[in-house]
Amino acid sequence: MKTMDTNYLVRLFTNQPKDMANQAVKDLEQSEPGEILLPDFVISELIYILEFHKELSYKRSDIIEGVRLILSHPAWKVDSELHSFSLTIYETSKLDYVDCLIIALYKLKRVDNVFTFDKKVRKQLPN
Repeated sequence: MKTMDTNYLVRLFTNQPKDMANQAVKDLEQSEPGEILLPDFVISELIYILEFHKELSYKRSDIIEGVRLILSHPAWKVDSELHSFSLTIYETSKLDYVDCLIIALYKLKRVDNVFTFDKKVRKQLPN
């Protein structure tokens, strides 16, 4: 089992710098299906960086499209159901991705309750 950090994913997404992006693609392509663990927090950090880093600032729609493409690669061992649902919430709301993950965990019945003071998150949950 291997893993990949957020910096690697940023290179895959942005294709910059070229040498690092090429190495990341090569490492991904040489991996067996399910060989690279892709933790939830790495995906969350990737989305945060792409959206809020002053030199990147991708549009939400471009982030969603790119992340879906990245997650579709067979080399990942990733919670596809969780991230697919979270990306759908992210796409149709103005919530941060981490909030979307929390809502998805609840809606997929992986947690029974969500403790939050965030009004936007509470609005997405039943009373």
